[in-house]
Amino acid sequence: MTRLLLGDLPKATLGFDCFELAVTGGFRGLRGVAAGFHRVELSRGDERIALPVVVSGGDGVIAFVLGERGFEPAPPSPLQRAAAAGDLDHALVDVSGLPAVPARAWRALTSRLASPEDASAWRAIEPPHGAAGWTALEAGAAARQVIALQGAWLAMNHDRDAAAADRLSALLQSCVEADRTAVARHPRVFADVLDGVAAMLVLAPELVLGWRPGFGRLLAACAAAGADSSAAAAAAIRLDAAWRARAPSGD
Repeated sequence: MTRLLLGDLPKATLGFDCFELAVTGGFRGLRGVAAGFHRVELSRGDERIALPVVVSGGDGVIAFVLGERGFEPAPPSPLQRAAAAGDLDHALVDVSGLPAVPARAWRALTSRLASPEDASAWRAIEPPHGAAGWTALEAGAAARQVIALQGAWLAMNHDRDAAAADRLSALLQSCVEADRTAVARHPRVFADVLDGVAAMLVLAPELVLGWRPGFGRLLAACAAAGADSSAAAAAAIRLDAAWRARAPSGD
């Protein structure tokens, strides 16, 4: 797995994905970073500094340094060569051992973010208008809705962005208006949406528990869409089971 070097950090609490880590003396960064989209963040006074980074996998080293304008790529250095050889592992926090359930939820909520720019693409992606709008979407445009959902969630949950919260709400409302024809046309997209909501239930249950009644129509549409929509049907079963597991006894 990849090593992520982070230079010139103050002693503080460092956000990594959905976790908080302590930056203490001798901290050099992270190891065991899995492939996929990650977000490092910290606070400097009233400023929130974020570093979105996509890891392609392998045993490479990625290095950033905190400057006046935020995180910047670090130039090649002997420190990076030492990290590649494993000589800095004692100073790197091993994030591969962080709790598995929230880590899986993070991966589900960032699975379609293939570049740092994808995290802000939600600003330019309008939700479809109801079931007919979903049915009319081409495959690529439908897949972009998942990118919008994931990016809006990150901006809402990590940056407290009110515009992102509005966009996420509008997109989810559009999803729950879909019928089985729309689901059958885009089963993988609706599976990703439902798995994303299940992941939100792990990371922010107080927000998501109240959504359950509004998703009844979409869960039924996924169940009725037919054999070619098995991915969406399976995701609907997973989400319903997750809601039931967290519901008060007798609900």
